[in-house]
Amino acid sequence: MPLSNNKLLPLALSAAVTAALGSYSAHGGALDPAPSVNPPVLTLLGSYDSGKGEGAAEIVAYDAETQRAFVVNAADATVDVLSLRNPARPRKLTSLEVGAVASNLGAANSVAVKNGLVAVAIEANPKQNPGLVAFYRASNLRLLKTVEVGALPDMVTFTPDGLTLLVANEGEPSDDYLNDPEGSITLIDLSRGLRRARARTADFHAFNDQVTKLRKTGVRIYGPNASVAQDLEPEYITVSDDSQTAWVTLQENNALAVVDIPSATIRDILPLGVKSYANSGPATLKKFNFPALPEIGITEICHEILHLGGFSGLAFLGCFDVADCQPTKLNFITHTDRGPNAAPLDVNGDGADERPFALPEFQPQWRHFTLDLITGAIELKKRTLLTQINGAPLTGLPNLAGSPGLANSDEPPVTLLGAPLRLDPLGADLEGIVRDPTDGTYWMADEYRPSIYHFDANGQMLQRFVPAGANNGGKTTGASALPAELGQRRANRGFEGIAYAGGRIYAFLQSPLDNPDTANDANSKASRWTRVIEFDVATQRTVAQYLYPLEFTVGPWSKGNLTDKIGDAVALGGGRFLVLERDSGSDATSSKYIFRLDLNGATNLETLDNDIVGPGGSLETMSAAELAAAGIVTARKTLVVDLAALGYLPNDKPEGLALVGQDDKEIVLAVLNDNDFGLSDKAIRLDGFLNFQNPPAPVQLGLITIKRQMIDASDEDGGYDPNDWPVVGMYQPDGIASFTSYGATYLVTANEGDARDYSGYSEETRVGDVTLDPLYFAPDNIDVLQRDDQLGRLKITTADGDPDGDGVLSALHSFGGRSFSIWSSNGQLVFDSGADFERNTQNNGIWVNPESENRSDDKGPEPEGVVVGNAGGRSYAFIGLERTGGVMVYDVTDPAKPVFQQWAYNSEHVSPEGLAFVPASKSPDGRPLLLVSHEVSGTVAIYRVNR
Repeated sequence: MPLSNNKLLPLALSAAVTAALGSYSAHGGALDPAPSVNPPVLTLLGSYDSGKGEGAAEIVAYDAETQRAFVVNAADATVDVLSLRNPARPRKLTSLEVGAVASNLGAANSVAVKNGLVAVAIEANPKQNPGLVAFYRASNLRLLKTVEVGALPDMVTFTPDGLTLLVANEGEPSDDYLNDPEGSITLIDLSRGLRRARARTADFHAFNDQVTKLRKTGVRIYGPNASVAQDLEPEYITVSDDSQTAWVTLQENNALAVVDIPSATIRDILPLGVKSYANSGPATLKKFNFPALPEIGITEICHEILHLGGFSGLAFLGCFDVADCQPTKLNFITHTDRGPNAAPLDVNGDGADERPFALPEFQPQWRHFTLDLITGAIELKKRTLLTQINGAPLTGLPNLAGSPGLANSDEPPVTLLGAPLRLDPLGADLEGIVRDPTDGTYWMADEYRPSIYHFDANGQMLQRFVPAGANNGGKTTGASALPAELGQRRANRGFEGIAYAGGRIYAFLQSPLDNPDTANDANSKASRWTRVIEFDVATQRTVAQYLYPLEFTVGPWSKGNLTDKIGDAVALGGGRFLVLERDSGSDATSSKYIFRLDLNGATNLETLDNDIVGPGGSLETMSAAELAAAGIVTARKTLVVDLAALGYLPNDKPEGLALVGQDDKEIVLAVLNDNDFGLSDKAIRLDGFLNFQNPPAPVQLGLITIKRQMIDASDEDGGYDPNDWPVVGMYQPDGIASFTSYGATYLVTANEGDARDYSGYSEETRVGDVTLDPLYFAPDNIDVLQRDDQLGRLKITTADGDPDGDGVLSALHSFGGRSFSIWSSNGQLVFDSGADFERNTQNNGIWVNPESENRSDDKGPEPEGVVVGNAGGRSYAFIGLERTGGVMVYDVTDPAKPVFQQWAYNSEHVSPEGLAFVPASKSPDGRPLLLVSHEVSGTVAIYRVNR
């Protein structure tokens, strides 16, 4: 468990947190190129050399009955048959002339064997035409039957029960992109024997009208004039142990298809998301629901019971302010907002909305809680009711009356019957909390004014700081220490996040100011520029303002949604923060992000004239080009986590963010949602009754472990030179395998990456050849960034990162994850190997295989094939590295904590393409084997599995 401060957690917590979060755990010196695993898992036993070189050994399959290996030889359009009776000395018996099966055929692409039956996938010539599967008897090699399948059958596999053969029909377009066949899965039913075999097609037609949704969730649909069915390109298949479900990689589309085998239908398409290389990496999530929450009150008229909720901020305490701190528990503090309230509505017909309060005298509170890392249980602990300076209860009522929709005025509060309620000049709508490490007090952000509250450790208010002008109406709401233009916030969209660093408070406006001020908030609603305030604790004054670019509807991550709200923020130090930004959606298409924000180099708005900054200034109405022309530099952000893609979606309002710990390997974050006290956003009837959520949104703590992954992005930097880059990597797996652990199915992918690069359409370019958006990349650093020895040589796609299509990239997407991953059966990331492959294939900055440097600018080691086998009661994943060479071996018995075992590398075997595991029960000599076919060298390596 990474620790950012050794006072936060006892060191004994490390192992417990690592175990509970399922984060990566190394085996001894597992991150060394030569780990001390004795004996090694793999030992080279024998090999076969076709003598034909490239293309002569692509895919390999094994038949236990005849003890033969079948090897796809694309160079000769054959499948070569090898005897493995003596696996140390394999010998070629003959070849299957697959090109002679029918006219107008191309090469074989894949082979599979089950129950003495050999299935060979053969593409057509041209490959956009339907292909064939040819069936042979393994014993006598007699051709038994051919079955027509889809365009470019790229992979075949039998179900474990042998009753179905599945074929991934990739459906690649022609080079001019004028002929783009549909991708599909052919399922050949063998249950009534091969003679009566029946082929069914699982196609993607049902998804053609879901293109917008698919794109928003992260499925890449981008081919020219392509329907969804044309654009999806099935690559590789794995099947569940019960032969009922198949998962298919859609490599270019960065997704998986889920196939229901009995009905021969595509059940779902699962996006795989991206990993950030900007001081972060692949992220995994654990979710913990709060227990039943206590009652906080009963409504006056209808006596409806309300429960605790409305948690709008989060801070990690470690062992500070915790009476019974234990090494296996994480300690947090959260807080309520202004209390349960209904959606605004015009009660009296005056054209302005009022706000109904269910419990008008609700007293905001802090709640300590713990997460038990062993049991996963959350326990509510100490409650602290918040009070004013004089000790009187604080309320959540609005502060001031004024002109509706204009500065320093709040929605008038009313009862559930519409009767007016009193205003409270010190009323608090608290939305963020941070502990001051110098004295143990707490600073909180407030939406109303906006304002900054300061409380002692017992919850008694010490000070409140408000914008200049907030006290002009004869009511004292606090000390005027914030810029006057902040009073022009949209109602209830003041400060939403707060962070502390080096004696400064950083307060984050939820949404843009209405600047110039309008009664209908038109300028706020049309702007994407919100602000970050830097407040000096010692001098009690604002020392800086910075401009924050919201995704809005035009940012590279907005998915077209109105992403216009900050949720919370935490400080990383050095002017850098993690910021939670969101839209109002609540499903997988929504925009919920954690960005890494950098204030360094951003313009301090406090140094600008009021005619720009405000009140009444032009800042919020300026375009990006106008800002640049005025010399105004915004804060810059890079994506760290997509919460929707990660699966954190208890509702639409993630509003608490805390940094649990960080080191040079990991970042651990906690995120918490506001459940609005279980109330819906549907307007009430003013009859005393509330509208409750149905079903109620859970209050859910998410723990996010981010495994830092630096990449070597240049082939002209003199060797292995990993760095943090403003780039995201698309997983884009080629090979996929599956295995079962404790009754659950897990998917293992080799994240090779692939680009569409045709004469008729190419998405591939280099960072050095594109125009970068100065809104997302610092102008004074772009020239350096695009140098060949920096990021300039890295290959990226032009199909992503340019939301307005103007040819200026605001986000950089590279091909492949340079890793292998383990996923749950519904596509949630459980583990990713991060930079392990690149670290483990070099010594002291020198690549073991010199050819590795030539691939740094492309897809790195290019993990392509993967197989999982059981030996000695353990499950092992074997991953072939197409470019770096060799096979990576991991013990995956615990899917959340794989342990690196070995890199089995031999320079004579180049570019592993296919892998086949032979269990001891089917091996010629009774000991497990791994067969690896190598595309470039045209060789097959036979490894002994020493377990």
